[in-house]
Amino acid sequence: MDYFGILKRAWDVAWRNKALWVLGLFAVGASSGGSGGGGGSGWRTSDPGEFEAAARWVEANAGLLIVLAAIVGVIGFAFFILSVAARGGLVAEVDRLERGDKVSLGRGWRTGFRYWFRIFGINILLAIPILLLVGAFVALVAAGGIGLGLSGGSDLAAGGPVGIICLGIPVFVLLVIPLAIIIGILGELALRHAVIEDAGAIDAIKLGWDDLWGKRGAVMMWLVMLLPGLAFGVVMFLLSLPFIIAGIFAAVAESFVLAGVLFTLMVLVMLVPSALYGAFYSAAWTIFFRQMTGLEKVAEKVEPAMTGEGHLPPPPPGSDA
Repeated sequence: MDYFGILKRAWDVAWRNKALWVLGLFAVGASSGGSGGGGGSGWRTSDPGEFEAAARWVEANAGLLIVLAAIVGVIGFAFFILSVAARGGLVAEVDRLERGDKVSLGRGWRTGFRYWFRIFGINILLAIPILLLVGAFVALVAAGGIGLGLSGGSDLAAGGPVGIICLGIPVFVLLVIPLAIIIGILGELALRHAVIEDAGAIDAIKLGWDDLWGKRGAVMMWLVMLLPGLAFGVVMFLLSLPFIIAGIFAAVAESFVLAGVLFTLMVLVMLVPSALYGAFYSAAWTIFFRQMTGLEKVAEKVEPAMTGEGHLPPPPPGSDA
């Protein structure tokens, strides 16, 4: 399989179809602008009076803070709803484009919402192993902490609980990293089985697992996608760096309003590359999926199959044949 050819095709699809950028922004845009914004580094905490002043301000503006928190919560929930639909819409529109159709933003949103609960179900089911592993680790740390407390903190008696915690951390890391990679690959495959092949959430995960277990190139695709992911990270860092530096200086000078403006501008500047990368990333996995499952090969063989050996071409008009 030509993986770099897939990346080139995905870039062409994403670059030439700006409507996909809107879906791409909602699909992965939440990760943009997450870094930077070190606006609080200049806040001095040596004077207790500043804490009291801050507490009085919070108390006096409690109603406003509650309203703002509610607005942020509503926006965040709406963004989550749209992000799930956008992922499905991206897959569907790139698949239609590869089948010779044109991209339609409205149709993409409609398709995404049609498969919304199925996509959400895939995400929930795939999150269960990670949640169980995290829960086991938290229980281990809690058990170690309880043991440390019951031991009275003596070094000899505390060696057991502390040793359990110290041993549990590297084991947890060694388990969670490969598990997260496997779940990430499964999620991409299952999403496309659900949208392109109309499989249910559980069936889509099973089909994705069969693809992964059958060594059909999904792991190699994940490795290849690390390259554009790294390039995207470098671009985002370079774009955000001037705003971060200026924001830090503004915060040190206690110009918190200016720091907030700079952070907002940084987020707005990074929206475009985030949208483009989101469209590219989804297109790459969809094109790979079509090649992995043979959809591209089927499309290429339809016409030859009708006129190949054993199939006579239709007679010309006016002939007696």
